Amino acid sequence: AQAFDPHTAYFSPRNTENFNIQMRLSLEGIGCVLRMDEEMVTVVELVTGGPADLSQQIKAGDRIVAVGQGDNDPWVDVVGWRLDDVVERIRGQRGSVVRLKVLPGKTGATAAEKTVRLVRDTIKLEKQAAKSEIKTLRGSDDRELRIGVITIPAFYSDFDAARRGDPNYRSTTRDVRRLLEDVRGKIDGLVLDLRENGGGSLQEAVDLTGLFIEDGPVVQVRNVGG
Repeated sequence: AQAFDPHTAYFSPRNTENFNIQMRLSLEGIGCVLRMDEEMVTVVELVTGGPADLSQQIKAGDRIVAVGQGDNDPWVDVVGWRLDDVVERIRGQRGSVVRLKVLPGKTGATAAEKTVRLVRDTIKLEKQAAKSEIKTLRGSDDRELRIGVITIPAFYSDFDAARRGDPNYRSTTRDVRRLLEDVRGKIDGLVLDLRENGGGSLQEAVDLTGLFIEDGPVVQVRNVGG
């Protein structure tokens, strides 16, 4: 793919899906952040309001040792599997059932495993969305200043929803516009925090500047059509 230019790369189907999840800030699954720990898939945290969180049967530190699809499919032992392969089995269409065999995290190797049945749902990744807060500081003249801080972790956009013509598709620019309206008239100054922002949609980065400047070039792109 890099024969086209240094900035073109091939995405495997799995990488494409992970990229799209980052761009639309949502996925269909159970709402667990997982990591591999000594060949066992371990729960790091639960997404608030997700099926795993609402079930109250899974806690941070628990280990997933087997996965079953639906109510009747056989169990598949996932100890020693690659994390990506386990995640692929746990994710699935909203409304479908996944069964997990779980070892409680605070007990030893002889702990009794339990079976958890979950119905997959749409998980919103709100921690990765733009957010705002107002900080009160003191200026050089000892005057109290209210500074709005809008943190933008990435330039995201739900490309599929936009292509479908969904008028309410999710994007950085739309979220920041709403946040600006929330703080309008309440602050003396504004900071956009782009630390830890690894990029994302170029169009969103350009559109976002339109909230602050009326005209003029931000970035120039030349494509194959000239």
